[in-house]
Amino acid sequence: MEPKKIILHCPTPVGDFIMATPALRAIRGHYPEARICLLLKPALRELADGAHWFDDIITYPDQRERAYFFRYLSLIAQLRKEAFDLAILFPNSFSSAWMVWLAGVRRRVGYARDGRRLLLTDRIEPPKRNGQFIPQPMLDYYGGLLAHLGIDCQTKNLELYVTASAQEKALTILKAQGISLDRPLVAINPSAGFGSSKYWRSDYFAQVADTLIEQYNSQILLLPAPGEYFLAQEIEGFMRHKPVVIRGEEVSLGLLKALIYYCQIFVTTDSGPRHIAVALDKPVVVVMGPTHPAYSDVGHPRTIVLREDIDCSPCHLRTCPTDHRCMELITPEKVLKKVKWDGSI
Repeated sequence: MEPKKIILHCPTPVGDFIMATPALRAIRGHYPEARICLLLKPALRELADGAHWFDDIITYPDQRERAYFFRYLSLIAQLRKEAFDLAILFPNSFSSAWMVWLAGVRRRVGYARDGRRLLLTDRIEPPKRNGQFIPQPMLDYYGGLLAHLGIDCQTKNLELYVTASAQEKALTILKAQGISLDRPLVAINPSAGFGSSKYWRSDYFAQVADTLIEQYNSQILLLPAPGEYFLAQEIEGFMRHKPVVIRGEEVSLGLLKALIYYCQIFVTTDSGPRHIAVALDKPVVVVMGPTHPAYSDVGHPRTIVLREDIDCSPCHLRTCPTDHRCMELITPEKVLKKVKWDGSI
């Protein structure tokens, strides 16, 4: 019997959620008559705005909230009342399986990881070789969930939408900052919530920005994440020309989508906003160090990933214990070499 009500527990990291969008689209196409709800953290709600893959969104509380326990109980009661037939778990966490088990969802599909095997009705074995997890694109990893259900993920294009209201707000901000859409606009994202091992040198970012201004008459938009404004300050301190800085604390993910929408090129670390730019089909240059490139490979033809293949990389450590060579060896010249005169790559 086909499920009538489906709950999709979405990934928490921004990049992982965006890399799940082909799977979300395929689920909608496979179950066109079902009521599909996304279960996600509140901050991600605006990422999904404008999309057609779901009927409703249910958000779950942040553990840091004072009333977390009572809100969690309220959420479980809400989910039980909804009486979902099927839950598809994109995260690997125990907590995601525990939540839908408590909610009484009849069929619970997910990878058998993090000690949650008994909480699942459909236990999918993760890809391993000699007992070790095999690095693979998240698109394929999520595709394994769909394959178990007989769902064909026909296209792997990431997909996000920018609402008209977000576009209007972004234009207002850009005009107030003196940005003209008649000149190339380059966005730089220096942030990496993962940890300092993903940071690229601020003076390197500054050199790239100054060169793009001087050679291509570009405008530079610095987009640091919340809590990482100091990175933008450091970059600005090294620059000969003044960039426009938008503090992450002032930008929702919906507005961030719209700001990236108006950019001609996106220069970034390996972080969530990278995938926003890919989903909007922008030319993207990624400076990558400690992480394995296979996980985030989405086959986007307008993305260039710059990394150095050294003996200790990829380490997946949040803080580099040695000399940070994986990022130090990626010079500004290597980035600039990939940017063409028209602001493309």
